[in-house]
Amino acid sequence: MPNFLSKLNVSRTLIIIVALFAFSAFASNAQGVRGVVTDPAGLPVIGASVFEKGTSNGTVTDENGLYSLSKLASGSAVLQFSCIGYVSKDVALNGKAVVDVVLEEDNEVLDDAVAIGYGTVKKRDLTGAVSVVKPEDF
Repeated sequence: MPNFLSKLNVSRTLIIIVALFAFSAFASNAQGVRGVVTDPAGLPVIGASVFEKGTSNGTVTDENGLYSLSKLASGSAVLQFSCIGYVSKDVALNGKAVVDVVLEEDNEVLDDAVAIGYGTVKKRDLTGAVSVVKPEDF
């Protein structure tokens, strides 16, 4: 009988250890978030940066404006969306798993650019005449 009780205690201990490992693996599985970043016209913003504020956890949107972040610090994390030519935007997750964002255009950052055959320069830096060629002229 003592041998049976000894085996029973070992099996109980083994079951408890396995359950603790399974629970810790489940508990450490942090929340993820995904979504799409678009402009005011509904077009995808390609190459927009998406970062969890205060960390180095981040990604970049693909050609469809889609992004996916995993292993967030918490469900109440704040995501920071930014892209050249758009106003940066911070969005609190508040437990959401899908966050779609519309980035507004930053008109102050955009400046006239002139193609000069072998490169581009800002219009204000160009010295010389500027000709405009429209497609209708061809």
